[in-house]
Amino acid sequence: MKKKLLLAGILLVVGGTYTIASWQVGNQIEAGIDTYLKSELAKIRAEYPDSHVYAELSDYQKGIFSSTVRLKVEFADYNDMNFDDIIKIHHGPFPLYSLTEGDFYPKLAVITYDLDKKHSEDLWEMAGNKPFINLSLTRYFDNTNKIVLKNAAIHQSEGSESIDLSANKMIINYDSTTGLSQTNLLINNFTLIKNDKKIELKDLSLIENSDNMKSVGKLALNLGSLSISNDEYEYDDEYKVERTFKINGLSINLDSLQNNNNISSNLSLLIDSIYFNKQNLGKFKANMDLGFVYDFNNTSEYTLKTNQLSFETMHGSLEADINMKMKTDNLFKNPFSFDSFRNFEFLQTRIELPYNALFSIIARCQNSEKTTISQEDIDQATYQTIPFISMMTARTPFIVIKNDENDFSKNVISSSIYYSPRENKLEINGKSYDPLEFGF
Repeated sequence: MKKKLLLAGILLVVGGTYTIASWQVGNQIEAGIDTYLKSELAKIRAEYPDSHVYAELSDYQKGIFSSTVRLKVEFADYNDMNFDDIIKIHHGPFPLYSLTEGDFYPKLAVITYDLDKKHSEDLWEMAGNKPFINLSLTRYFDNTNKIVLKNAAIHQSEGSESIDLSANKMIINYDSTTGLSQTNLLINNFTLIKNDKKIELKDLSLIENSDNMKSVGKLALNLGSLSISNDEYEYDDEYKVERTFKINGLSINLDSLQNNNNISSNLSLLIDSIYFNKQNLGKFKANMDLGFVYDFNNTSEYTLKTNQLSFETMHGSLEADINMKMKTDNLFKNPFSFDSFRNFEFLQTRIELPYNALFSIIARCQNSEKTTISQEDIDQATYQTIPFISMMTARTPFIVIKNDENDFSKNVISSSIYYSPRENKLEINGKSYDPLEFGF
């Protein structure tokens, strides 16, 4: 009897304390939420004076354990980004929303939003008559924040069209005091089939870390596989062939540093294998340094220097190098347009395409339904391609052939460019030319 009474007393005290704490936190939220919104709007307008963003909170309904409020955000120039809906605020220190998910860590509040049926009935139905998107924002007492974005799984098929999307999650952790943030994204599967075309993505993961105080960022993206298929008719309307392009083991790593208006980055990219139908064409590797100095009022500058750019096959490697510096007086104009030669401050390139590697790739593409290729297949590809190469070398100075006297298959298609307007110098494959002749 005493034990039951003691237990009841404990539950009463805990329950009463929880109710009082939740109510107190609810009062804090109500008092600060409007101030916070005005502060954030002021920051946006200060940084983007022409953004024309408006936001307001209304219809605040406070309960003991949770509250609701209508949030309205309008973008004068982007109506499709406007938002007007009810969000729910679960009071701390132990929000019921978190407790039901097995999270017992104390927090100020959790704000949640579910995509309503009125915004997209199709997505609602495809998700099994429930919200397709669920968003939660957790605010902790130590000024750290956690944003979780989830989507419901979709499995929809109608006739020859279908979509298959796994339930996925993106998590963003952000510390308001230190400026440190981390983003994690995982997509297990996405498959879309439409009009004899198929796109399939598997095992995509992304991790991004940034330090806003030091303007440092790191990004790592990994992809298990991506395939694109297309059914085509050949020769007649009865013979259908499926063509599939697939990459396996994609890995991208980006390190960046911003110092005022100067952004410098290093990018590395690796693709373990690239398939065309049944043929493994090879492996792609790239590593490059990127630079960008931006100025909205005057000239901006781009730099690019490759440390490695290669396509490796079982018969050799295709390789290239680029070292360039460009300037543009218009940030919103493509600096690499056809008239961009005049933007170059410096350009140096090198391309080396060995015959044996190049013709093996062509042979594999021509015999993509086979699992292996023979020397006869490579010889056939060589015989068909040589006339085109001869025509190109005769018509342009940008391509030359480096001949191997002992082995024809070791010949190399080569191209090199050196251009410096400061020196008024243009060299193509070691020969000097007038830059004006090529529009530089």
